Amino acid sequence: MAEHSTVHLDLGPLKRFERQIGNGLHGTGSSVRETRDMFTAWGAIFRGAMQERYLALSAGGTVGGTKWAKLSPATIDRRRIKAGGRLRTKSGKRRRFRRGASSAVGRRPRILRDLGILFASYTPDLSRKPGQYEKRIIDGLRVGIGGSGQHRGAKMTVGRLAVIHHEGKGRNPARPLIARPSRRTWAKMIDVAMKTFQRMGN
Repeated sequence: MAEHSTVHLDLGPLKRFERQIGNGLHGTGSSVRETRDMFTAWGAIFRGAMQERYLALSAGGTVGGTKWAKLSPATIDRRRIKAGGRLRTKSGKRRRFRRGASSAVGRRPRILRDLGILFASYTPDLSRKPGQYEKRIIDGLRVGIGGSGQHRGAKMTVGRLAVIHHEGKGRNPARPLIARPSRRTWAKMIDVAMKTFQRMGN
């Protein structure tokens, strides 16, 4: 007869934690504040991670196998003109850029960083910036870019503009603006959950 050892795990605290979070999501019980604080922290962590990702992709980098399409020459020209530069044409040759007085003119334009509104939508702290979107749902938290905030340069909501760039519509290639949390992001969120677990007396 084979010998064996048996380990009993007490899942009671985890089940109790699950009930406390469920009650907190519905605004009942004694853990409403702890639940709210946990999800607020999760939203800030996720937005911060998406903003870091945005920075890297905007600079032409690759994150998690994703790389954004480069800006078209026409978009680059348009950006530089707005920054104070001028364009000159030589017979038979493509337009060439001439630096203006602005120091911003000579820099290589960042992808989707013209006015910085989409990028600001991922500011970690909720500060009512156009496009910041966070909503509690029955089983968690929904975070992204949306809402009714208007993009001052595109004549549409920031959320609608985000969809155009995320999915790729018209002349705009798809440049995914949101992704699943990385292992590093998950680890931060789990750490917050564990601290909440302890504060609830489990």
